[in-house]
Amino acid sequence: MSKNILIGSGLSALGFLENLNKDINLESFDKNTYFGGHGYSHKFDDCFIDEGAHISHTKDKEFLDYIDANNLKRFTKFNSKIVNYYQEKKIGYPIQLNLKDLTFSEKFKYLKSFFLKTKKLEDCYNYYDWLVSTYGKFLADKYYSMYTKKYWRTDPSDMSLDWVKGRLAEKNIFKTLISLFLELKNSSLVYDEFRYPKKNGFFDFFINKFKQFDIKLDHNVKKISIKKKKVYFSNGKSANYDYLISSIPLVDYLNILEELPEEMSRILNSLKYTKLATYNYKILKKKDYDFHWCYFYDSKIPISRMSILNNWNDENKDNYYLVQGEVFFRNDETFDMNQCDKRTKEHIIKFFNLESDKEILLEKKIIVEKAYPVPLLNQKKNIEKIKSWLQSQNIYQIGLYGNWQFMWSDQAFNSGKQAAEIINTHKL
Repeated sequence: MSKNILIGSGLSALGFLENLNKDINLESFDKNTYFGGHGYSHKFDDCFIDEGAHISHTKDKEFLDYIDANNLKRFTKFNSKIVNYYQEKKIGYPIQLNLKDLTFSEKFKYLKSFFLKTKKLEDCYNYYDWLVSTYGKFLADKYYSMYTKKYWRTDPSDMSLDWVKGRLAEKNIFKTLISLFLELKNSSLVYDEFRYPKKNGFFDFFINKFKQFDIKLDHNVKKISIKKKKVYFSNGKSANYDYLISSIPLVDYLNILEELPEEMSRILNSLKYTKLATYNYKILKKKDYDFHWCYFYDSKIPISRMSILNNWNDENKDNYYLVQGEVFFRNDETFDMNQCDKRTKEHIIKFFNLESDKEILLEKKIIVEKAYPVPLLNQKKNIEKIKSWLQSQNIYQIGLYGNWQFMWSDQAFNSGKQAAEIINTHKL
């Protein structure tokens, strides 16, 4: 009987475990002292904090049934309340469907750019072209390009279009022009509704699912030998395999995979990703904010996206806010974290009208070493090449970082499910 090993315990691993035939031999390992991967919710001072803005906005009925999302005793369904801020001014979300909030001068500039000839959507080569064609050059340059450089830490002209579909509002000329003068009742939000646990953070969707599986924790992969088909862990232990199912980020193979061909090393070295610093504060409530999260279209403000977490659940809403600000930086850039800490706190104090940092009841920073793969131009074929090579070595990749593809939680789960179906079919 073949010996199979699963590395990782995130949502893609859960999808794999739930769908693998029970008679197939498998050992599961994870580097952390807890299971759940990036879906895990950390507890501080009786508050649960996620690794970024994690919600369930899927329309996949099978996945919703799996996580019991319609159980109103545990989970709440919200109509999304999202806003933008630019130079302290609130603008509706998304901007292109809330042009009434712009100044007269900005409206004029938008209309002027609206009549400029742009590429057809099907002829767009990069993300910047898509932005101009979809939203017009004025909005693309003033808002979206700036925000892209802040969130993805990459110029939009260097980004592909592989990740866009279903994630950003599509072109709607009629609604956009109407929004110059009127508030749209239906603004066609991509995330028009979402679900979130009443308590214990995002991980409460999955915690009982994980508990049924035997996952060996605190097993960080130090080295993998393809020739010996053996995984070595930092704790001194090792395990042999015939087939390896892995959510290990592709770039990590540069340091842990022996017998890595030069071409594969070159491909892996070309991949870029963002890191994430989440700034989490429990602060005295001085002003009323009812939004779930907001975006800051200001390059001087480090935070890209800010969530008020206790607007999502049953935690105390009367006396304090539990706030999370997300700051991104790229793996290949120099970043002054001390300056970022200082400017982020100053912004929080100003935004929430605090008199001083003494009105901050809890302050906790969490660094997520890998947030999102950056979807660079012309890398899709190379990613498929490295995945195909790994598969030829009996290594099957799952998940967001395993596939180097932007995924939501249900998509990550389903990538694990698809890998399980391959293993089941092969009866490994």
